[in-house]
Amino acid sequence: MVRNSAIDLHRRQKRHDRVAETLFDTRADRRTAPQPNDSLLTAERDQLLRNAIEALADDDREIVVLKAFSHLAFDEIAEVVDRPMATVATRYRRALSILEQKLKADL
Repeated sequence: MVRNSAIDLHRRQKRHDRVAETLFDTRADRRTAPQPNDSLLTAERDQLLRNAIEALADDDREIVVLKAFSHLAFDEIAEVVDRPMATVATRYRRALSILEQKLKADL
C-alpha cells in the first residue's frame, strides 16, 4: 500500500510539473534556488515574447491572445472573431510557428 501511494504521489507530481510549466516558468527555474539575475532574465524573456506577439498580424495576435491568455476554446474564439473554427485553429498554429521562429532568432 505504501509503495502504491508513493507511485501515485510521484505520478501526480510529474503531472503537476508538466501543467505548471509555462513560457514564463521553466522547470530548471523552479527547481533551483533563485539567483540575483533571475528577475532580469524573466523580464527579458517576457519582453521578447511580448515583442514577438506584437509583431504578429492583428487577426493572428487576437487569436493567440484569446487562446493562450484568455484560455478560450477554438469554437469560442471562432464566435468572437466571426470566423470558421477550422480557420481559427489554422491561424493559431501558424501564429505559434511564427512566434517560435521569431523567439529562436532572438535568443
